[in-house]
Amino acid sequence: MTSPPSILVVQTAFLGDLLLCIPLLKNLRRYYPEAKLGIVCRHGMRKLIENLNLVDEIYTVQKSAADSYQEALIDINKAPYHTVFCVHESLRSHFFVSKIKANHKLSYKKWWNFLFFQQRIERPMYLPEPMRALSLLAAYNQDFQIEYQKEMNAILEEENFLSSGKYHHHISENFNMRVPVPPLRPFKKEYMVIAPGSVWATKRWTVQGFADAAKYFLDQGMEVVLLGAKEEIAICNAVATLCPEVKNICGKTDLWEALRWIAGAKLLLSNDSGPMHMAAISSTLNICVFGPTTLNLGYRPWQNQAFIVQKDLSCRPCGKHGHQRCPIGTHECMESISAKEVVAVWENDLYANI
Repeated sequence: MTSPPSILVVQTAFLGDLLLCIPLLKNLRRYYPEAKLGIVCRHGMRKLIENLNLVDEIYTVQKSAADSYQEALIDINKAPYHTVFCVHESLRSHFFVSKIKANHKLSYKKWWNFLFFQQRIERPMYLPEPMRALSLLAAYNQDFQIEYQKEMNAILEEENFLSSGKYHHHISENFNMRVPVPPLRPFKKEYMVIAPGSVWATKRWTVQGFADAAKYFLDQGMEVVLLGAKEEIAICNAVATLCPEVKNICGKTDLWEALRWIAGAKLLLSNDSGPMHMAAISSTLNICVFGPTTLNLGYRPWQNQAFIVQKDLSCRPCGKHGHQRCPIGTHECMESISAKEVVAVWENDLYANI
């Protein structure tokens, strides 16, 4: 296939899903350096994507505002794109793509979307999400397909990437999420970041657990920073109430500033949430507490310096994203994880190797 003069990527899901598209964006730029590269994402993410310098054009939509989709379409079709990669699987996104003027559109195969795309492929659910997104490029470009197949084989050979601990040892340079980010250095001494929030309540580790972990790192001589969105102020305040020595900046940063805080940190302690994927961008050490979700769902941290703390329970996973309430009423997947277990990862694995 001849080199396209312009390429548009559509991913209007949550922050984590968008960030997991970074390897796709990086490889589109690498294989088509002269092409105009654009992205459609959720409202509120423009500044972050703009500062990562991954694309030339950014179009944002607001899920609750149909007019925002129409406005984005008008802007996109002013200078029509040649090729559209639709990573998001929703009917709304596919219907949106059907109205984009483009020579070639490709996405994952659904029984109902054959009218929307010239090229559809099976979504490889056995692979991590970044490799799923990259499968679209592999289907589109035969040269990249060879490179992709080699990387995929290397990943599948490492069975330990689904276990607890340092789950993944093989991510090649061209397939990682690293992007240059200017780190913040606000203290004279090292600091670590705690991000206790999540859109889904069952994906949040306990307030007591985060507070106890914060006390441990404070005792180790680190500054501890609480980070989160405005919607997470309540949970950050609850942690700060139990551990008043922390610096609580929850709700006081935008996404780009939050990324810079994480980039400058010695360590990020988080749930399976957006900040976990921010740590992968800057290769910041990351301890991730997993509860209702599991690694084999594919939305795991995509870097070589992430450790997973989780419990092997028959009820996991209870859903793709977690829930607002535990389906069986116990929330054992999170309640049973102690701060000692989380701290042990730092003492025995991370700190010993830095």
